[in-house]
Amino acid sequence: MPPLRRKASLPEASPRSIEALALPTAELIDTIIQGLKKEGGFTLPSFGTFTVKKTKARKAAHPRTGEPVKVKAGRVIQFRASPNLQNAVIASDDRMAQHGRPADHPPPPVTPANTESPGVPPSAFTPGPRARALLNGVKIAEQDLRSAGGAYDLAQVQLLMHGISRQRIEQLVRDKALLAVPGPSNRRRYPAFQFNPDGTIIDGLQKLQETLNFSSPWSLLNFLVNPDDHLSHERPIDVLRRGDISLVLESARRIGIQGA
Repeated sequence: MPPLRRKASLPEASPRSIEALALPTAELIDTIIQGLKKEGGFTLPSFGTFTVKKTKARKAAHPRTGEPVKVKAGRVIQFRASPNLQNAVIASDDRMAQHGRPADHPPPPVTPANTESPGVPPSAFTPGPRARALLNGVKIAEQDLRSAGGAYDLAQVQLLMHGISRQRIEQLVRDKALLAVPGPSNRRRYPAFQFNPDGTIIDGLQKLQETLNFSSPWSLLNFLVNPDDHLSHERPIDVLRRGDISLVLESARRIGIQGA
């Protein structure tokens, strides 16, 4: 987790009290799959949006014989690149073209002698734009978590909230009153910025989550910890802490409105 920085899914941003949370590729893929299953969509800010679309039953031609066949109704996964991703690729193509290199052919990597894989050209190992953008999404998530002041594990939240039960914490997450993100071993972590010094949760977080209705907690984290032009370049989390909930909700409503 951006026009998509503030739309739905991962994740620019600073854990002070714990180590930086790096989301392994396997966990990231699992998070995307769960988002598609539960919400029908998943957004990686600055990368793009995956959506599940229903397809109608139809007639088609067999790819080998050409004979007509019936195709059952089903579902397919579609991907739409974010403006940031598109601009990054186009800008990269423009720079390569200016230096006399074809825009659709990335420069071959420098490979030490006698280390090439037999039969596989070195250029095949160069990460493409999507792969680089995916890695960038993970870095953004790390930065956002650092900017949030790190995150607590379940036991730390129970201690902070004066012995609250695990079931009650899970209920708060389901009610969108508490923000949780996937952590190591896919165990939840709770960004520290959402707690007051007395262990209570900052006012307005539940209404904000209901207003944004993001399918990914990383998107909400990204929205909260990054400066917002509609809030005089202040971070939404800082405005919430000040008690100006209505200003943050108004900024959230602008997301997705053309020209807002």
